[in-house]
Amino acid sequence: MTQTADLDIKQAQVMLQHLAALLKTNPIDIQSKVSIPDDQYDVTAWKNLLDTFAKLEKPPRRLPAFLEIIGVSHIEAVSTKALAFFMNTQEAHQLDDLFLKAFLLQTGHWVPSGQPIKTVEVQREVHCGNGRIDLLLEVNDGTAVLIENKLYHHARDNPFESYSNFMRAKYPDHQQIKVLLGFQPVENLPQDFTFVSHFDLGQAVQNALTDLKPDTSLAYIPALTDYLNSIESHNPVSRIGKMENKIVQFFVENAEMIGQLADAASIVNTHYEQQLEQFIELLKHEKRINLDIDSIDDIQYNEEIDAVLGAYFYFKYKQSENGPYDIYIWVGFNISGKSLGVQVYERNKKGRGKNNFYQNTLDYLEQHSIEYHIEVEEESISLLDMPENTPLEAFLAQSVKVIEQLQAIEG
Repeated sequence: MTQTADLDIKQAQVMLQHLAALLKTNPIDIQSKVSIPDDQYDVTAWKNLLDTFAKLEKPPRRLPAFLEIIGVSHIEAVSTKALAFFMNTQEAHQLDDLFLKAFLLQTGHWVPSGQPIKTVEVQREVHCGNGRIDLLLEVNDGTAVLIENKLYHHARDNPFESYSNFMRAKYPDHQQIKVLLGFQPVENLPQDFTFVSHFDLGQAVQNALTDLKPDTSLAYIPALTDYLNSIESHNPVSRIGKMENKIVQFFVENAEMIGQLADAASIVNTHYEQQLEQFIELLKHEKRINLDIDSIDDIQYNEEIDAVLGAYFYFKYKQSENGPYDIYIWVGFNISGKSLGVQVYERNKKGRGKNNFYQNTLDYLEQHSIEYHIEVEEESISLLDMPENTPLEAFLAQSVKVIEQLQAIEG
């Protein structure tokens, strides 16, 4: 594995979980398919690696903020609009000065008077001769606030001197607070500017939200929380961020061995391919069901990183005489177990990709009172599930019973 930077946390965890299961599988007979030198893989080292991974604290699943879903959480103009809205005490959010006060306290240059503060003017993208100021606020207590909002872009080329000259000319009698709002402090920030962390501001606003008055309108709280969550998702020193960084570092430090583990997954797939070939031959010669499966599709591997290691095949069982359907039977062997199921396709729609086979299959099974099991996330419907170490003969016997039930329906 050479491009470790391309790994994300989901890939990391799924890969290691599958490889942990890989080491628990029964001894694999690969001599007929694969030739591997005895010293190529150090299974003891793999087990130690997995033990180390198991001890790492795993981050909880984080639901994406709406701004992330629509792909705009990283855009500074969107962030600035949100800041302008929630800092403006005259806006429709009805949170008064909650956000603005939390921000001003973070600057360290503002002393609260004990009286509510109100914005006199809030402007975005203000031209100042040699650049544009992201956000400019005038507050009723004689304070003028300039905010240069930065997410991912650096601030080295910003015309800070031009900003300061503009502020002196426009607000000669105001207390001036000039802020660089960003993810990380920058070097050589002018002395008249103060750095405020997006993450510290978000935490301050969250704390303020816990002290809302009982009669406060909650209409815009979800939008505010969504914005704060979209910002916090970039925080490398949050509790979740630290956990994620440790997992990434684990992959960086063990990239070569993890690459070997990933390569070894082909051994597992080969093992299950061989088992399926044996099962197919047994099924073909099972006289109780007398299936015609000479035109079986090629056995497929589960190659996706988030799929369970193993192999599967499917074949067209028959055309339903009781409806406009084609019925396929599939069989899958993997490190989680052995399974058999059906997929039902509408005959008048060409190609399986154009069919809603998932709903068709559910309707068919419900109509005929056939018991089934659903893997919701994978939209997989199985009629038979047995442990991985189930002997082929035992799995075959149960598979025949299921197929006989289908045959009884179709006559």
